[in-house]
Amino acid sequence: KITTSTITFDELVQDDFGVYGCVAIFGDLSTQLPATTVQLQQLRFEEVLASRNVLTMGETLELSCSVTRPTDYTKTPTIRLFKDTSTQVFQASTYTLTYTKVAALGENGEYTCSVEYPDIEGTLTSSASSVFVRGWEKPLGTVYVVGGTSATITCIAYTESEPVLSWKVDGSLVPATSSLYSNNLLKSELALDTLAKDTTLKCDATVSGVTMETSGNIKLLDIVTYPREDVIAVQGTAVTMKCVAEDEAQSPTMKWFKDG
Repeated sequence: KITTSTITFDELVQDDFGVYGCVAIFGDLSTQLPATTVQLQQLRFEEVLASRNVLTMGETLELSCSVTRPTDYTKTPTIRLFKDTSTQVFQASTYTLTYTKVAALGENGEYTCSVEYPDIEGTLTSSASSVFVRGWEKPLGTVYVVGGTSATITCIAYTESEPVLSWKVDGSLVPATSSLYSNNLLKSELALDTLAKDTTLKCDATVSGVTMETSGNIKLLDIVTYPREDVIAVQGTAVTMKCVAEDEAQSPTMKWFKDG
């Protein structure tokens, strides 16, 4: 005759895990089988972290999740990495998942891992790791302007706190015309009047001891407009009028207007 004894936990808590013993006692307690033990093992995350919670765009983002390997358990769990709860970023069949990539502004968010063990009921979810990637939302580039006109240059930095920003024109520091920091974005503008030559630009943003740089330049357009050719025509006939502009740097957009 086989007798089976069970104990059931409706919802496991931390103190429930451990080694349990069971003995079989017969008759007047004078006869019992040797005790047997059962270990109730806890599955848990041993490590969930971002190697650096705040990074600069272009650095390496590394996230790692490790889970326990139960004694005498031969199957491999599946670990999934999620961003902001619902977006799956990566998954692997392993006890230690490592995810690396070049950090970009789009990597900002809360990262969590979930794990499923074959033949073991339930999904284990880790605590969250926050990642913030700072960088240039709008870096400098090349701006083409007509000589003798003015230009307003803009750079936008995305940072965890308000940075210290500086402008350089042809290597010399100049004050920003305006700067506004809101919702992790610093928008800074530099107005330059009556441009007479090609100009180099540099915008620096320093935050938490890290300096980000972006560079650009202003190139003057040397536009030659050919003399106009007036056209005389009779109403009701076809006619073609021509306007020509020439520049070595780029092809302009041509627009027509009438009577001013």
